[in-house]
Amino acid sequence: MTPETVVVSAPSAAEPMPVLRLPKGNLEAVALELGVALDADGRVATPVARVRPRDTVHVSLVTIGDAPAAMLGVRWRDAAGQGIGVDERAIRTEGPAVQTFSRSPKTGWPPGRYEVEVSVGAQSAGVRAF
Repeated sequence: MTPETVVVSAPSAAEPMPVLRLPKGNLEAVALELGVALDADGRVATPVARVRPRDTVHVSLVTIGDAPAAMLGVRWRDAAGQGIGVDERAIRTEGPAVQTFSRSPKTGWPPGRYEVEVSVGAQSAGVRAF
């Protein structure tokens, strides 16, 4: 299986830029967890909905299936829906796997509601609020 190339226009470029779209194989997301501690497997140890200002927030995505190459994306947003961070990672996996992303703002988490959305390719794998 080979990646396909899609051409998109960049706002400041005279020429279109190629964007690599990775095939996701038969990868399926089966669990999305959010917490402040990880277990030995890199999975959220205890899911939580409330965090303290100095906590490092972890989100783990449990997948099954095979993917010769898949792009995972995580969008962190505040209560107003404004983006406060984006993490992306290309993965290659066979069978069950855990992918973990973490965020700890330098000035801490101001009081309020936040959410994190994880996507596999262009499809949402879920949203967790905290």
